Amino acid sequence: MADSVCETYSSAPVVPRATWGRAAGYGRVKGTPNKITARQREVAAMVLGEPGTPEFAEFVAAERKAALEQSMAPAIKSLWMHYLLGVPKVSVDVEGSVTIEKIVREVIDVLPSQQEERREALH
Repeated sequence: MADSVCETYSSAPVVPRATWGRAAGYGRVKGTPNKITARQREVAAMVLGEPGTPEFAEFVAAERKAALEQSMAPAIKSLWMHYLLGVPKVSVDVEGSVTIEKIVREVIDVLPSQQEERREALH
């Protein structure tokens, strides 16, 4: 395989998705709420109470007390902070480049005798 030669392939033909008996226009009708999210909210309302009710106010007070007394689980506290402030942005700086050709060339160039040495070096 020459280093400067790149093979090109034509894209596969577009195959229509299966409709499973539905008419065209996949997904929910615009404006229809997600059933899972609606169910989760319904369960949360049953457990915590609807916002504005005494049950909900009691829940909020208990959560606040737990957070202030440091008795709240760290994961729950972190979740509340993410709801309040948003999830912190995480960025990763990547240097260099990798191409598929380079990866394939490295895999092909590894002889069976070298494979065991590479495995040992990784561990």
